[in-house]
Amino acid sequence: GTYVSIGDGVLDALVDAVVIAADCLLLREDVSENPTLSNSFCHVGEFLESKGLFAAAAAIYEVACRLVEEPRRLATTNSYAGLAHKRNHQYGLSETSYIKALKYLAIYNDNALNFSDGNTQTNIHNLLAMYSNMCRGVQGPCSNRDKQVEQAVLAILLMGGYQPCSHA
Repeated sequence: GTYVSIGDGVLDALVDAVVIAADCLLLREDVSENPTLSNSFCHVGEFLESKGLFAAAAAIYEVACRLVEEPRRLATTNSYAGLAHKRNHQYGLSETSYIKALKYLAIYNDNALNFSDGNTQTNIHNLLAMYSNMCRGVQGPCSNRDKQVEQAVLAILLMGGYQPCSHA
């Protein structure tokens, strides 16, 4: 296909149109699972990310999450949202999205994380990378970085079915 270069004003109008369309769709009471539409929103999110519009991309991915019910697809769309939020330095939202992705992967795998699964590994890596970015001073230095990472790893292990040793 032929690619056309568009100016920033046209791009802003396109982003506004997509967000308005998403809002209108979600205002309908009969919105139900629609994987095809969810995929379309994910493609729009990817386009917005390629233009550096991470907040808009994250908003679009959040819409995509509302259009699917299948756990593996929910994991994927939440993972996309987590990455867009991280790139926009919205670390709390990023963390929430990655943890949701891991939760849905656990549901998909009969309520246990499969640590050999590539999607699980990617989400764990991205969550820990997000903590690392947050603690590099992008949003202020972390005085207890090691403790935060330790807590994140423990939370992931507990979600995956890890049982800590009980002391007798």
